[in-house]
Amino acid sequence: MVNTYKVVLCGKTGVGKTSIFHRMCGLTGLNCKQNACKTTKDHERQVTVEVDDTTVEFNLWDTLGLEHYAKLTRSHFLLSQAVLFVYSATDKDSLSQAADLLAYVKIHVQGACFILIRNKIDLDATVSEDDVARSIRSDAYALQFSTSALTGEGIQEMLQSVASHLLKKATPMKSIGRSFNGHSSYATAQKYTCNGPNNIVTLEIEDTNVPRRRKKCCSQ
Repeated sequence: MVNTYKVVLCGKTGVGKTSIFHRMCGLTGLNCKQNACKTTKDHERQVTVEVDDTTVEFNLWDTLGLEHYAKLTRSHFLLSQAVLFVYSATDKDSLSQAADLLAYVKIHVQGACFILIRNKIDLDATVSEDDVARSIRSDAYALQFSTSALTGEGIQEMLQSVASHLLKKATPMKSIGRSFNGHSSYATAQKYTCNGPNNIVTLEIEDTNVPRRRKKCCSQ
């Protein structure tokens, strides 16, 4: 049995989230700086992680740097089971933007796990633990990781931990009527939540595929 989860990366442009995306997908040979023309196909990929005897599959989305243009929409985050907020250890503004994005994402996501990633740990850090404590609440994120997309440090550990966490705490996509291409295969009212510091939310999915029963004409 394969358990599938939608996972979205977001953060300020330049923090290295697309490089993390490539690392998570095993695309380490790609030169991210040359990806000036980014396509949806390039930034929606399936990643498989083995947890004990269970296969966990991420439908992984990179947000294409759209944060810079304030063009993120509800569709990026709809029915996500995990949102990974990336900031750079060398950019205090990226930490502030991650905090701002958290408030935005909460409006459009119900019950997802929020995960904070400190990237570029291979460089001399200018963002301290005190900076993090001042910018975000300690209970705002279910998990936190430190990574280097350049060297790959922390990426595999993060993948395994997120997969294990979702397997234990979140409802797989197929169980909530969500297929990879973004269309609902079936729909019912379901509980959808990631336990932990985030609030439990009931996700109501309206069944739009079942035809409504026609009313009888009053004259019959």
